[in-house]
Formats: sequence, structure tokens, C-alpha cells
Amino acid sequence: MARIALLPVILTCFLGFALFHMKNYVQVLEDQLTKLQSDILTEKEAIHVLKAEWSYLNNPERLALLNEKYLKYDPLEVKAIVDLVNLPQKECPAATPEVPLPCEEQVMLINHVKPSR
Repeated sequence: MARIALLPVILTCFLGFALFHMKNYVQVLEDQLTKLQSDILTEKEAIHVLKAEWSYLNNPERLALLNEKYLKYDPLEVKAIVDLVNLPQKECPAATPEVPLPCEEQVMLINHVKPSR
């Protein structure tokens, strides 16, 4: 009879330990979730700052000023734009066993490229 009374006590202790372990596991997961959410927020703020910086750096007026100051390039004229097939082709040097040259394949690819307009 005492053995039968001992079974519910052992079962209760086991379930109590399992519940305690599960509670601690959930707390650890919640801490990890909080840290990940904080990291995500930090990264989103960094991305926002980088996008603002990129917008500033790519400002056309700023780029024009930098061009005038350092490069002095003229604007691209329409007659300077040509189709790829109208460019002179480079002569392919003789291929060696050590360095095979895919020039013919490149020429074939260039001839099949359609200009985008």
C-alpha cells in the first residue's frame, strides 16, 4: 500500500522538475528573442543611416561639383554612344595549352548581344 502512495509523490516531483526546466527554457528563448529584436532594430537604424548617406553621396548636384573640381569630364554626347557590334574587335593571341583563350566564344557572345534602348 505504501508503494502505491509513493507513486503519486514521485510523479508529482518529476512533473514539478519538468515544469521548472520548461519554464527556464522558455525564459532563455524569450531572452534570445529580445536580443534578436534589439539587434534587428539596430541593423534597421544602420540601414536607414546608410541609405541617407547613399542619397547624399549620389546627389547629382554634388557629383557635378566634384566632377568640375577633380575630373573635369564633359557630359556624354549622343554621338559617343555606339552599338557594341560597331566596336573594333581585338585580335586573339595564339592559345597555349597552359592558357586557353576564349576569344572566339567572347566574339560570338558579343555578336548576339542586343543593345538596350
